[in-house]
Amino acid sequence: MACHPVSRVAASYKVDGVVRPLDLRDINAAVHEFSFKEIDDWDIIDPPTNQRFRWQKDLSIDKSLNGSSEARAQMHFLEMWQYDGSSQSFDLALWFQNLFLFDAHMNTLTLSDLEEARRKRLEAIGEIGWHRTAIVPCFDIDDLLSKIRAG
Repeated sequence: MACHPVSRVAASYKVDGVVRPLDLRDINAAVHEFSFKEIDDWDIIDPPTNQRFRWQKDLSIDKSLNGSSEARAQMHFLEMWQYDGSSQSFDLALWFQNLFLFDAHMNTLTLSDLEEARRKRLEAIGEIGWHRTAIVPCFDIDDLLSKIRAG
């Protein structure tokens, strides 16, 4: 999944109840401190305003990127999180214009492709139980951006 362009990033990273400051470059390192190394929990895109960004009083980072306030008003919202019991928590919010989906080989997915993958995954879970691959494809950011721009 890739969100592009992103106009704002906000995160809250707490360890033992204490908010730790973050820079954009620190986000991956913070996620790697969890038992699971990827963020797999996410909320719906564009939830009702009263259900989003409830953790904003505990910010580790709140960074506006590019774009005018008018363009930002037309952005979508995605909120993700990761928790490791009571010892640490990480909340991440992105304000973005477009969402792109890719498979493990960095091929673009359509919504139909995604639904088919979800169906196959549900069948596999029924056969083998919950299974995490922990496989994150290697990619070059320039290659990813060229795929996004081509779509």
